[in-house]
Amino acid sequence: MRKKLLALALLSSISANATVIDFETLPGTIHVDNFQLGGLEFAYRYYANNLVLYNYAVDGSVYGAPDPLGNAGLLSLPYNSGLGYEEAHVNLRGANDAAFSLNSFVSTTDVSIFNISALTFEGDNLWVSDLGNLYSEDLGGGLTRYYLPDAFTNLEYVAIDGADGQNGSPSYMFLDNIQINETFTAAVPVPAAVWLFGSALAGLGWMRRKRIS
Repeated sequence: MRKKLLALALLSSISANATVIDFETLPGTIHVDNFQLGGLEFAYRYYANNLVLYNYAVDGSVYGAPDPLGNAGLLSLPYNSGLGYEEAHVNLRGANDAAFSLNSFVSTTDVSIFNISALTFEGDNLWVSDLGNLYSEDLGGGLTRYYLPDAFTNLEYVAIDGADGQNGSPSYMFLDNIQINETFTAAVPVPAAVWLFGSALAGLGWMRRKRIS
């Protein structure tokens, strides 16, 4: 009984089901200005037709992009305004304007992302200006998984900005395995009455053993 009560007391937080958007359902490489997948709406911030959903297994690497995890990934390409290349962008919103949390994503190890900003439904502005400050996991093959702070929850939107192109050349931004909506239930507290009941049972058991001996 005592062990069972202790097990109840030590119940840890349990992760609810998260969604991982891995783009694996793509039939082939397509250029789009916006699309919806896995509970998120993806859009290019300024100009149309600069998001590329590519299937490496079908079409191979495009624009020098890295091999994705699995078969497919997402590229955001910069726009050539005639005066130079604008940086790549991706905007994320919850489908049907639903709140969401952004937990982690995979990108290139050399960090083609310049910064990440977000707005919560409470009106808080969130900002990550240096991905080097994020907890990260080297996956090999030139890819790294980046983990966002816990504050990136109840989000209205997230804007991910790529680095500027170098020497007049475009600089794409790569994303894969975007994990959203991982939440944790609170640890289950054990009421004081349960502790008292357990203590009483333990006391009775001790008295019974003493009487028998």
